[in-house]
Amino acid sequence: MAVDFCDYFWGDKNSGFDVLYQNMKYDQVSSKELADFIKERSSIEESYSRSVSKLVKLAGSGTVSYGSFAPFWQLIKESCEKLSTLHAQLFSKLSELVKEILKYSDDLSKRHKTIKDEEIGTADAVQQLQTVTVAVQKAIEVYRQKGAELEVFRKENRPSKDVERAEQKFKKSTDDYKILLEKHNAAREDFERKMTVSCRHFQEIEQSHLAQLKEFLSTYIQLIQSNYDSVGKIHLEFKRQCDELTVEKLLEMFVRTKCTGLQKPAVLKFEELPIEAQNSHIGNDSDWSSLSGPLSDNRERDKPKKTEGGGDKSKSTPSPKEVNDSELSANKSLGFFARTPWTSAPSSPADCDGVIGSTPPDLDRTAFRASKCKTFLSSWHFSFSLSFHFVLLLL
Repeated sequence: MAVDFCDYFWGDKNSGFDVLYQNMKYDQVSSKELADFIKERSSIEESYSRSVSKLVKLAGSGTVSYGSFAPFWQLIKESCEKLSTLHAQLFSKLSELVKEILKYSDDLSKRHKTIKDEEIGTADAVQQLQTVTVAVQKAIEVYRQKGAELEVFRKENRPSKDVERAEQKFKKSTDDYKILLEKHNAAREDFERKMTVSCRHFQEIEQSHLAQLKEFLSTYIQLIQSNYDSVGKIHLEFKRQCDELTVEKLLEMFVRTKCTGLQKPAVLKFEELPIEAQNSHIGNDSDWSSLSGPLSDNRERDKPKKTEGGGDKSKSTPSPKEVNDSELSANKSLGFFARTPWTSAPSSPADCDGVIGSTPPDLDRTAFRASKCKTFLSSWHFSFSLSFHFVLLLL
């Protein structure tokens, strides 16, 4: 049903014009209130964006970026960043909408001032009609009062002078009443004509204002709806990404980034040192043959040299039998030294008295040197073997 203001703003008190004019003034108030509401909503969006930004910093802190749950924290951080950006964009758009509404409100205020000047004729017509209407009501009361007095005088058979005087007053009230009725009808016609024009004018203003505010509100709704749709998409994407990160995939990502190696540590077994076999090998007489060359050289070097006169430098020269006995004694001594865990070789033949019992008288200087060398090699080989196996056990 089409609404026409010309059909709804009449009445006995003729207050329709005031109602329409006050409603027009409320248009400016409603536009400012709408601007304040949207401004407050934009402030909420700004505050929410900042709060979500704090969550982004929390989700991206170093304490949560470690461990197998770290991929989820990365998704949470990205989701919060997107939400913060969306709400910041909504805040910016709502702020622009507030500026447009405030600008419209200022223009509306200027327009209302011109409308007040345009409708001044209707306001005067309304005031004139209301004044004439009051006068007519008083004239009606006077007319009825004078008529009632005249009727009483006639019924009571008052003197003719009183009746004539009452008739003159009644006639005067009748004339006044008729004159006011004519004025009222003229004022009514003028008021009706001007009020019709004003009603149409006010209706156009109101339609334009409501259309503009509805457009602002539609823009607001569209911005909110678009923001919610984007937020919904972000949540759906976040849910999809979380569903894709299964427990197995998280474990796979963890071992891929934190892998320390694929080779397991080797099994260590106890290895007993072959000390007896080593000693037996060292004490074998066959090993002494390796030193026969140096011993022969030493014997050659230690032979007494002849002088120019043909005499020997030493007092006596050992016989072959004595040399063989010396080598046999040296071999026996070396075998004993190899089987005895000495920490150091004897420094002189006299040091062997406590071990062998007595120093062989035929252990000459060359045999003792060979014994000392053999003992040193045996001790070094034994110490090295112990150290090597001890290191293997530690590893």
